[in-house]
Amino acid sequence: MLDLKMFMHYGEYLVKQVGDTNEIIGSDVITAHRMMKNDVKDKTGIHSYLLVTQTALQKLGAEKDSKFVDYSLTFEHIGEVPMGVTQLGTSRGLTFQPR
Repeated sequence: MLDLKMFMHYGEYLVKQVGDTNEIIGSDVITAHRMMKNDVKDKTGIHSYLLVTQTALQKLGAEKDSKFVDYSLTFEHIGEVPMGVTQLGTSRGLTFQPR
């Protein structure tokens, strides 16, 4: 059985042409990629989740939403990135209770 994991970040990026393709680059792109390597499951017990940076939560107007558990990651050359994490649901229909 698989768990769904979703990531959301808001930031700036540059488009760089490399050969025939365009690539997006920048520290916010790096942040989004590094969000995928996290310890959400170990720290919160959440298996299927939406992980959102504080920047994205503010843009959405959801930074005070009680459905999100505070979480953060520290990245080399970027620093600490505050985030919120919420459970997407469970196969058994149980609601998440944060540790």
